[in-house]
Amino acid sequence: MAEMAEKQISVIVCVYNREDTLPQCLEALAAQSLSPGLFEVVIVDNASTDRSPEIAASYAARFPHIRVCREPRQGLAAARNRGMREALAPVAAFTDDDAIPAADWAERLLARFAELGADTVAVGGELDPVWTAPRPDWLTGEFLLHPLSVCLGWSEHARHLSGGEWLCEANSAYRIAPVLERGGFPETLGRIGSNLLSGENAVNQVLIRDGFRFFFDPDIRVGHQIPAQRMTRDWFRRRFFWQGVTTFVVRQYLQQQGCDVEAVSVVPVPMNESSWEQLFGGAVEDEAAFRDSLGQLYGLGYLLAGAGLLAGR
Repeated sequence: MAEMAEKQISVIVCVYNREDTLPQCLEALAAQSLSPGLFEVVIVDNASTDRSPEIAASYAARFPHIRVCREPRQGLAAARNRGMREALAPVAAFTDDDAIPAADWAERLLARFAELGADTVAVGGELDPVWTAPRPDWLTGEFLLHPLSVCLGWSEHARHLSGGEWLCEANSAYRIAPVLERGGFPETLGRIGSNLLSGENAVNQVLIRDGFRFFFDPDIRVGHQIPAQRMTRDWFRRRFFWQGVTTFVVRQYLQQQGCDVEAVSVVPVPMNESSWEQLFGGAVEDEAAFRDSLGQLYGLGYLLAGAGLLAGR
């Protein structure tokens, strides 16, 4: 029990069918500079059907501070909440099953929590893309990189976030108690399997309403592997459509939580035949038109969600 009480940070890795990338993540976590006596790694198997559970078990057998639990309810939010309930430390650090944390990742996170006040509920940092295939020339700029959860670029120096800035969950750590006291990550939101609905971090807005702050340190770094299938225009079309859906359902969640939600004044939608053609995969040589179509798909997702015309996830 004495060893359990010493844990200061619990690293939580939620895993679903990532046998190809999970070993790189766990190797990086096994090689952390922080003493294993100060942290643990909790692998939450979210009902994987590939070899991910076997891989996780093999690392747990090799490293005493790594353990595995299973969350049978599909969904990233459910897996993260399970990880926080399993955690032995007061702080939960999240990274993804396709991420590669830097060697000093956990140590830097813990150091920041030690120096920041209790009103700082979360700390995170930058994500560097790890391209697993040649990156297309058109895949540049924050408009396209941010949906891949890389290259946040908020600041060159460590500071609290402001305005519309956010932490990416693949490189973030939270004080567990305030999050669980507000119901945890909302399980009606977030990824389930390969579905692209997101928004499980909407609880962040509830925390901000209640006076908590978020801290960004660009020296806290995680590599995020980008598979070839995410470097296609079709993937971005799906991603932006579901982000529109996400925006609507997040607004509903925040209203239920009693948060002030600004009215949406403009939702982009296709207005002519050529716009509809571009929307569903027409000629893509015009990059400006392609980006416009992504905005219109976002608008359609928002409108269809608001009209209750989307069945299931």
